[in-house]
Amino acid sequence: MVIAVWLIYIALISWGRMQDKQDEIKTAVTVLDDNKDEHSYVYLICVVTGWSTSSATTSNVFISLKGSWYQSENHVLQDPSRHLFRSGAENWFMLTTDDDLGELNSVVIWTDYSGAYPSWFV
Repeated sequence: MVIAVWLIYIALISWGRMQDKQDEIKTAVTVLDDNKDEHSYVYLICVVTGWSTSSATTSNVFISLKGSWYQSENHVLQDPSRHLFRSGAENWFMLTTDDDLGELNSVVIWTDYSGAYPSWFV
């Protein structure tokens, strides 16, 4: 009986560790490919997709930040190593700019409506 309890305990610990590793992959911060080394200003962006099963998208997603002083370039939010914008997902991105944008006035986010599931609830 004691051996059976220990086997169940070890199995549950192993399963929990696998789940932790998967969560680490899902919540990693993506450094955007179009960031430049010479940029001095860093913005951390979190994009949250709705929880409904139809909320996810396969479209390409873009973002632009508008500040009181400057506006960022358009950036593609992508990570070839992970599936992004799934239902209930929090996707984090590091976006850099050459200039301080000032106080952020707006964040413009859009898709190109491509892929098998182009609609999106963000």
